[in-house]
Amino acid sequence: MNMFAMCRWILIFMVGDFGLARWQPNGDMGEETRVIGTFGYLAPEYAQSGQITEKADVYSLGVVFLELVTGRKAIDIKRPKGQQCLTEWARPLLEKDAIDVIVDPRLRNHYSEQQVYSMLQCASLCIRAEPHSRPRMSQVLRTLEG
Repeated sequence: MNMFAMCRWILIFMVGDFGLARWQPNGDMGEETRVIGTFGYLAPEYAQSGQITEKADVYSLGVVFLELVTGRKAIDIKRPKGQQCLTEWARPLLEKDAIDVIVDPRLRNHYSEQQVYSMLQCASLCIRAEPHSRPRMSQVLRTLEG
């Protein structure tokens, strides 16, 4: 299974509730429907309009990347205000390249800085608020592959 297919399955399983991720090979928007998926992974435009696009999947993948690196949940109401939504907490830190604050301290420096940096770079691009400014899934995969 190639990397693109694996990422699609991760999205379908983790964020799609077996209904969100509907890939349109020609880039068309998916049909308008009721919003389904797991809060915290949903792209803002999808949550508002119910229109499914590849860029909504890209946003969700960015959230998964952040979860992997930070060790935090997408939404965690037990955290202090301002840290409950992973993307809202991480965005300003990603802009400052505050990797030491973002990376899960439980990793204790037992990770490849290059790989973590690449994943965080992708996450930063993927969770942009404007869908048109997010990369395509193929660009994300190329970035991760180096």
